[in-house]
Amino acid sequence: MKISILHISDIHKAAKDKYDYLLSSLALDYEKYKEEGITPPQLIVVSGDIIQGSGSLDIETANKEIAQQYTDASFFLEELCNLFLKGNKARIVIAPGNHDVNRAIAMKSMKKMQVSPTDNKNMAKELWRSGSNIRWNWEDLSFYKIENTELYNSRFDNFCNFYSDFYEQKRSYNIDPEKQSSIIDFEEFNLAVVDFNSCNNLDNLNTSGCIHPSCLVSISTELRKLHNKGRLIIGVWHHHVNGLPCESNYLDKRILSQMINNHINLGIHGHQHVCGIINEYKDFFDERKLPLISAGTLYGGSKELPYGAKRQYNVIEIEYKLDSTEIVVHSREDKSHSCFEFIDWGKGNIETLELGKNIIQIPVIRQPSIDSVINEINREAELSKDYSKAINSLLKYDTNNPFVQKTILHYAQMNNDNEFILSFLDNPTTIDEAIILLDCVSELMDISKIENVLKIPFIAESKNASIEYKKNELQFYIKTKKNGKY
Repeated sequence: MKISILHISDIHKAAKDKYDYLLSSLALDYEKYKEEGITPPQLIVVSGDIIQGSGSLDIETANKEIAQQYTDASFFLEELCNLFLKGNKARIVIAPGNHDVNRAIAMKSMKKMQVSPTDNKNMAKELWRSGSNIRWNWEDLSFYKIENTELYNSRFDNFCNFYSDFYEQKRSYNIDPEKQSSIIDFEEFNLAVVDFNSCNNLDNLNTSGCIHPSCLVSISTELRKLHNKGRLIIGVWHHHVNGLPCESNYLDKRILSQMINNHINLGIHGHQHVCGIINEYKDFFDERKLPLISAGTLYGGSKELPYGAKRQYNVIEIEYKLDSTEIVVHSREDKSHSCFEFIDWGKGNIETLELGKNIIQIPVIRQPSIDSVINEINREAELSKDYSKAINSLLKYDTNNPFVQKTILHYAQMNNDNEFILSFLDNPTTIDEAIILLDCVSELMDISKIENVLKIPFIAESKNASIEYKKNELQFYIKTKKNGKY
């Protein structure tokens, strides 16, 4: 099986630019995929910075500007789904970035502190404490304190509203920073995507990336279940993990070893505005690693682009093989000059390699036995009592397998779904199946369906006493019913 993911990040559309131009350029590039051997995407991942954001510190002005930017971005993403996914928005995953923060709200939640020179040392220690609510402002050389936590958390309100509106309320984004992660399971691709907010505690005065540990802990059990089902698990967030000595705007990468421990196989991010691939090892003695793939800015201008970098996005192909999972990254780069509004996409660079693509090998994703799959489905069904969901999950496996077939029939009987049983057991091959089918039509009391079942060779020719007894009952019912005596 080969899966293809369109990976875009850091959209950064300037007010003067038009999404129509960007969409048109992507549509033209889409036509090149076939001749260049690129699999058309079945999923889309957006790793943050959906909008440019507002520079205003007036909340009303900022809200107005940000709302309009999200309206425009929503149009773009919907059209992107139409172009690549036939309009299926369930197959796009969106994570927030630092430009999705309402900075006016963040500053409003803080208060300037009056600190005596003797307290500066203690305040500096508090500033660098993990999760601190103290900030340092280089503009006025003062300490600030987040005094209104509820207001501070609401700096993502605009993103949350955009998110739920885009998904038509079918998905929502939690304003609680400890719950800003979610799992989207694409069972049909044997793949799950986990989106994280890497902007925990990020604001105007703190540019460091951070994922709240609770965002991983809260989904640990579900990740383990998906791993046991043989899923390839991809983590998506915004920030890159390495920076220059003078920078602080990268991710606190201590979370990465915990991602490995929780069976995340691949990381996808943006923020640094260049395409790159690195391998992040858990520690010196452990051979397990977490490959990280970054995308550049999709539509940023010269202000957003590092020196020598160009607009860029990725197409990531994933192929499950017998001995490994192969990941091929196709870099697509703007070949036009001076950030022209209309982009001319072509093969791009990956770090310093002018190859257009790079190949990553990760260990084979262990496929679970059918027994363990059914046991897991049984556990979930017993807890949820959702037998229809259990049936749908089982139908994705080999229904000729006796264990699968028997379990499906069990849940269909629990659901009293006789119509399903009738269609599923159209050719019984055992005495038990024949009896289930005869009981099913007996409950339906539909003469034409009873007659059809009685004509099935296995049932018609059976000399089993139980089957004979049920056949006689049904034949008597048909006779009396036709004579108007039943």
